[in-house]
Amino acid sequence: MRDIDYIIDFAAHFGRELLFAGANLERANNTMERICKTYSLHEVSIFSLSSNITLSAKTADGETHIRQVSVPGPAIHLTKLTKLSRLANKVCEEAPEPKKLQDMLYEAIMVPSYGTWIDMGAFVLAITCLCRIFGGNWQELVVTALVTVMAYWISRPLRRANLNRIIINITNMFAAASVFFFTTWINFTSDIMCMLTAISLMFIPGVPLVNSMRNILCGNEMNGILEFLKVVLETLTICLGVFIAYALFGRWYTW
Repeated sequence: MRDIDYIIDFAAHFGRELLFAGANLERANNTMERICKTYSLHEVSIFSLSSNITLSAKTADGETHIRQVSVPGPAIHLTKLTKLSRLANKVCEEAPEPKKLQDMLYEAIMVPSYGTWIDMGAFVLAITCLCRIFGGNWQELVVTALVTVMAYWISRPLRRANLNRIIINITNMFAAASVFFFTTWINFTSDIMCMLTAISLMFIPGVPLVNSMRNILCGNEMNGILEFLKVVLETLTICLGVFIAYALFGRWYTW
């Protein structure tokens, strides 16, 4: 491979990893453009969506190179995002040898991940604290914690099967709402709304919502609007899961 191939590959895959870690499109585009210009490439053209990046740039000799990469669904990882930001600054300041770029990128994305039990424990702690903030008593905290564990384990095989977030949200909220209706029916809990509100925040796409607003405000209206519509659709599926559970079981319970 020539140096230009290493540079274009690195820039495109760097943008891919940024989006995958939770960055917004504007940030990914600006970073890819900065990397290309660091190596004296010009006429940089970037077309990116949340699922695809197309990058083209021209060398000083007038030769145009194009790369296209697909982007998997975002998996928010702030530690990886921080390391990628540091790597981008280092590359733009030092312009290291192009052959070393892919190794540097690989090192940046190889961040340690938390174990399953720590990950699940963090979800349980966060969601039960929210339930308490919304006014839940100890019975509702217990039920919310158990439902959070259930939702966590339901989500794992669904994500491994690469199912859409729509299916994941509907399945989890249907299961969660069904349990909440049952515990209310047997008079173990009384405030179903605090439990539903808390567990729904486990599936609300908060970071994509912020990113969509930033894209709209920063001039990437098309990408921002598409991302916002996706956020709205995923949020509506949370409501749909609760509605299906209510349609099936809600008539048996007292609100």
